[in-house]
Amino acid sequence: MAPGANPAFPFRVGRTKVLASFHEHTHDYSELVVILGGTGTHLVQGARHFVSAGDVYVFQGDASHGFVDCHELEMCNLAFGPALLEPAAAYLKKLAGFQALFVLGPPARNAAEFRCRLRLPLPELKEAERMIDAMGEEFQSRREGYEGMLSGAFTQLVAWVSRRYVAPSEPALDGVHRLAVAVSHLEKNFLEPLRLGDLAGLAGLSPRQFQRIFKAHYGTTPIDYALKLRIHHACRLLRDLETPVVDIAGASGFSDGNYFARQFRRVMGMSPGAWRRRDVSA
Repeated sequence: MAPGANPAFPFRVGRTKVLASFHEHTHDYSELVVILGGTGTHLVQGARHFVSAGDVYVFQGDASHGFVDCHELEMCNLAFGPALLEPAAAYLKKLAGFQALFVLGPPARNAAEFRCRLRLPLPELKEAERMIDAMGEEFQSRREGYEGMLSGAFTQLVAWVSRRYVAPSEPALDGVHRLAVAVSHLEKNFLEPLRLGDLAGLAGLSPRQFQRIFKAHYGTTPIDYALKLRIHHACRLLRDLETPVVDIAGASGFSDGNYFARQFRRVMGMSPGAWRRRDVSA
């Protein structure tokens, strides 16, 4: 179920004060949580995580969670479906902070031994609160075009908090940060020749370790991930009907047109020419 009142617009802004505890629950959407004041203990699948003013993290709602031992805890929950960030996903994924907070962090928070979060100092927390309050007013008013206003404002907030994510001091979290840096590098440079050893070095891992951990988080290998980025880049270029397919192959990081055609068919289920014709007729 979409988190907002409009099923076609998966977004909701909520602000909550928790005096003592908040019952454990699950939901089928994600939340960007900003702790505005006070302290509390976030229960996640039985694990306990202390939170306080300035903490920012992303939570996947399919895990049971709640709050206990709260002392004037005030927080903002921005509930969103994955489709909301899709228009800007290609740009957001280039940010190491986005990879850490929105991709790698949510599953990790479900583990008892791990916390992945951003800590905002007071001036930046006040700036985040200002941005959130503006979204809250827009969400409550539901004036004409509010969906577009909120989509843009939420994307801006996501990019803003992602920029502020830096390597944490805890060794376990530093590993996630370095993996995020490696994925960010891949997202920015997928058209360039990429070596597994170089990516693994950015993550501080051996190539074998990097492959294993990358696949556990992203469901594919680093090389196949990069290949799909190149194919999707080629899809965008194919919309220009004047550019020959062989030139698009080269502009998408493929030196061999036949290899490009084979990989395009494997990923997209049809040839580049067939995809172009379908895209034009759609």
